[in-house]
Amino acid sequence: MELLTSVILGLVAIALGIALIIYAFLGRQSQARRSTKFRGRP
Repeated sequence: MELLTSVILGLVAIALGIALIIYAFLGRQSQARRSTKFRGRP
């Protein structure tokens, strides 16, 4: 069971990392168009 949970946590961590990279990449591309939304956040 420990191996299964470790594998699941690893896959989740990798998925979150890829999602964050894609989100940041898309955010930089659309930052020029949607600059007001990004400025609203501190």
